[in-house]
Amino acid sequence: MDRWAGIPLVRTAAVLRRPGQMPDPATVRKVGVMTSTTLGDTLLASGAVQDVKALWPGAELVFFAAPQNRGAAELLPAVDRVVEFPLTRPWRAVAALRRERLDVMVDFSGWQRLAALLTVGSRARFTAGFERAGQHRHYAYDLVVEHRGDRHETENFRAMVAGLRSAMRLQIAAGHKLSLRKDIWETPLDARWRDAVVLHCWATGAAHGLREWPEEHWIELATQLQLRWPAAKFVLTGAASDHARSEALAERLRAVNLPAEVYAAESGLAAVARLLRAARLVVSVNTGTMHLAAIAGAPTVSINGPNRAGRWGPVGARAASVEAPGPGCGYLDLGWEWRLDPSARGETNCMARTPVDAVMAAVERVLANPDAEKKLAGKESAVGAH
Repeated sequence: MDRWAGIPLVRTAAVLRRPGQMPDPATVRKVGVMTSTTLGDTLLASGAVQDVKALWPGAELVFFAAPQNRGAAELLPAVDRVVEFPLTRPWRAVAALRRERLDVMVDFSGWQRLAALLTVGSRARFTAGFERAGQHRHYAYDLVVEHRGDRHETENFRAMVAGLRSAMRLQIAAGHKLSLRKDIWETPLDARWRDAVVLHCWATGAAHGLREWPEEHWIELATQLQLRWPAAKFVLTGAASDHARSEALAERLRAVNLPAEVYAAESGLAAVARLLRAARLVVSVNTGTMHLAAIAGAPTVSINGPNRAGRWGPVGARAASVEAPGPGCGYLDLGWEWRLDPSARGETNCMARTPVDAVMAAVERVLANPDAEKKLAGKESAVGAH
């Protein structure tokens, strides 16, 4: 629907709208930003969102989020307010955007035509968005920036900021790192998680099974990690819909004398971020929680499978990626290529081909990183103090 109805609607909107001009910065009072509704994309935009705020420091920065990514949006620095809009009811979403009377609207989503329609429907004085080859979504933006599949998504976001700077004729450089709101860390880290090894085993979205590691691999990994850390306790995280699977895997771990429990965050993603930061190690499939761990500063290992580290890998000084061996993997670009790639039809299971030894080698790389060890020492002192 997004493609076959969205493309002609975007074309029509481009014909009907009046082109906007970059407003004088002194007149900009409110700036809107939007990403795709995934947790990972939202978190990966944290540096670019801060850069946008730096372009208009006196303006209010409003992040428009769907229910799926509102929790992530609320963790981002520089966001003054989060406005939730009903993505499945576009007419109401447009009304929500228009009520804000935006001066500038920046769309960080990479391919969705609906996001482009919402952006132009906002009636902002100036709009910016991506052009991605073959997606036919860029026609109605005032500023168009190329979105590319040969670079990490964070670099696409940086390119958008560079385009805005150029349109404003500014020479200042973008430089904010991916980070979370500082007040998240004002709550003391819980000493219970000092010896926790967090395992995030489940992916989300369509064909999520193609991005999940076999349970036998998780059990073997936990066995090897316990040899390294005899006091380790394994904490399984996941969405509420994954609770039953997590409990079943925890039971299998306990059956072989590996202490395991399922974590249920009752106070939102900020609590999850504190758990991840306090943990000794996080091993995760490539998903939003993995990005949260890396940005929070946890020692993080990502098992990528059909994802490619150079496109969707974790970003952080204490993060490492494990690529699937052999050909045919790392094919996901915009996220739905599993429908096109023969390896995604069961001919090649990229996750099953990823050996436990490769993950253990990544764990050792993360922990051997001098910067990681330095930060780890500081973190453990902070945990111990509480």
